[in-house]
Amino acid sequence: MEALSRMLSAVVNHGLMASFSVGDPQRGPISVSHLLFVDDTLIFCDAEQDHLRALKALLRCFEATSGLRVNFDKSKLVPVGTFSTTQQLVSTLGCKVTSLLMTYLGLSLGAASQALSIWASMAVRIEKLYRDFLWSGMRDEFKFHLVSWDQVYRPILSGGLEIKNLRTFNQALLGK
Repeated sequence: MEALSRMLSAVVNHGLMASFSVGDPQRGPISVSHLLFVDDTLIFCDAEQDHLRALKALLRCFEATSGLRVNFDKSKLVPVGTFSTTQQLVSTLGCKVTSLLMTYLGLSLGAASQALSIWASMAVRIEKLYRDFLWSGMRDEFKFHLVSWDQVYRPILSGGLEIKNLRTFNQALLGK
C-alpha cells in the first residue's frame, strides 16, 4: 500500500489530480489526497473527468506493478455536493455511487445531526481509559485517587498533568 500512496502523491504533485488542504495557517497547511487504513483506501479528488481518468490509469498501473487487483465492484464514488456529471464520473471509474451518509470503519460519516453525540461518547470512553490507567495502572487493582480529575487537566506549572479535557477541546475545535 506504500507504493499506492507514493503513486497517488506523485500524480497530485504533477497536477493530474487535486487534493485538499487542512491545518493551521501559521504552521502551514497539510495537503490530503488519500487516506490508507489496512486494506481500505479513501481517495479525494475533484469531480472532473480528467482527474478521474488519471485516477483510473493510476489504479491500473498499480494493479500491473503490484500484482494486486482493485475491486471496482466494491469501490464507491461519494460525490460531495451536487454534480450534473455524476453518472459520467461513475462510468469513468466503473464503480457504484453512494451518498456521504455512510459508515466507514465503524463511524458514521456525513451525519451532522449525530456528529456531536458520536464524538461525545468517544470522548467519554477515552477519558475513562485515561482515568483507569492513571488511577489503576496496567492492572485491575484499585489505587487511591490522590488528586481530583479536574486537577489532572491543569497545566504542569499549576500542579496538573496538562492532559487535555477532550470535551472542551472538541468544542474549541468546532468553534462553538
